[in-house]
Amino acid sequence: NQFLPDRGSLMLFTVTMDCATTAKSFISLLWIMTSYTSSPLFP
Repeated sequence: NQFLPDRGSLMLFTVTMDCATTAKSFISLLWIMTSYTSSPLFP
């Protein structure tokens, strides 16, 4: 049982990963929006 991380570390890791995933999704969405906006289809 000592090999498993404690509850606090696990929660912190989960929150950090969640924030990273959210940021990555936001950046991807922003990049897609920029790509569509700068494409010839949308003047």
